[in-house]
Amino acid sequence: MPKNLTLIFIFYLTLACTICRAQAQLDTCIQRLRSAECGKVFQAKNDILLKYQKESIPKLISLLKDTGYVKLVNTADLIYPGAKKFYGHGYIVNYDIDWISVRAAWVLEEITFQDFGYLTRLPIDEKALLALHQKDYQNYLNKGYHDINYQDTTSRGLMIRYRLLLAYKANQWWTRNKSTWTKLNALKDALASHNEHREGLAIYYLGQGDDFDAKTELATRKAYYKQIKSLVVQIKDSKDGESERAGDLLQEMEELK
Repeated sequence: MPKNLTLIFIFYLTLACTICRAQAQLDTCIQRLRSAECGKVFQAKNDILLKYQKESIPKLISLLKDTGYVKLVNTADLIYPGAKKFYGHGYIVNYDIDWISVRAAWVLEEITFQDFGYLTRLPIDEKALLALHQKDYQNYLNKGYHDINYQDTTSRGLMIRYRLLLAYKANQWWTRNKSTWTKLNALKDALASHNEHREGLAIYYLGQGDDFDAKTELATRKAYYKQIKSLVVQIKDSKDGESERAGDLLQEMEELK
């Protein structure tokens, strides 16, 4: 075989092996999202956010169709709809992530800055938890925790049918957008959406999202900020629920100049 052809063959073989390896790693992350171990689920989510973006979207959308329920264990002080105890502190997740489909949506919405409808209908109120802690403090001292219940009382069958409809709509969205989807366009769309959930996801990503800091160089961040600054200003001036965080992000953007 001529030398040039040999080099080309080696190049494409190496490329194919790299792609296959990355695909296998992503598949492992998707599989770990099904785990009962809270730590494995969170690690899978973080790995997907840090290492994969667009390539993970169709796999996560496929997982939306999974109707399985796997109760999380070893959740420590995690506060989410399936939690039964509040230890006076903790990390709040407003998704019922005992359901596999909702775990997929939790990651998917953070990547795409979309609101596919999986956020819990009864958001966990941090101020209400603090009030409970103060009001019931003596009982907390005796037991070491407060009893809480944020479980959705919708029937299991109705909930499954509703989430399958959400999965269908998410799949339709991706069919329409997959050929043109980029992270920057997704950010712009979310910041201009007038949807507080989507705005919040975008502002978190821009301001303190670990995946943004890890994968985006300073020059690229500055380019992002230049294109979305006016949208962030509009949110700050709107006085909606994300106004304060938008103001904080604008200050950070000024420091990067």
